Amino acid sequence: MKAKILLPLALLATAFIRFPAQSASISSYNAITAPKTQKAYILPSNTETSLKTQLNGKNSVEYIKSYILSQAKAENVSTTIVAWIVQRESQWGQRMFGDDGNSRGIWMISRIWHPEVSQQCAMDLKCSTQFALNLIKKGGQNQWSSWRLRCVWYKNDNPPDC
Repeated sequence: MKAKILLPLALLATAFIRFPAQSASISSYNAITAPKTQKAYILPSNTETSLKTQLNGKNSVEYIKSYILSQAKAENVSTTIVAWIVQRESQWGQRMFGDDGNSRGIWMISRIWHPEVSQQCAMDLKCSTQFALNLIKKGGQNQWSSWRLRCVWYKNDNPPDC
């Protein structure tokens, strides 16, 4: 009898964890808009190339590394932090979905924690890199567990700043 009661409670708790109090607004959420209080990261309609197009090249991992690191340098963002995050999150674009599909793109941007980032932007190299670099510039690198927990999870990889 106890197990029968606990199972529904566990399912109910999961629903609240996955769908916070704003769940009513999530169902009507349009990927092209964001709440008025947040900046929306949406791909401009005149975008020439998407990530899918860019990844068709022979050296796509090299292209991704080159692009992200050059953007980090141009934005005066630590290339050590950037390289650490992208290598461990998506292996430079070789794994594009994580966290049961809730994180996506090269940067594994969470749709739960960052609903202001559209699916199209999260999957686009340029748009997602702009979002991630802006977040890191504000000290937000700890939002990626691969950075926040690097000294515990990756002890054998000689993580930086441990």
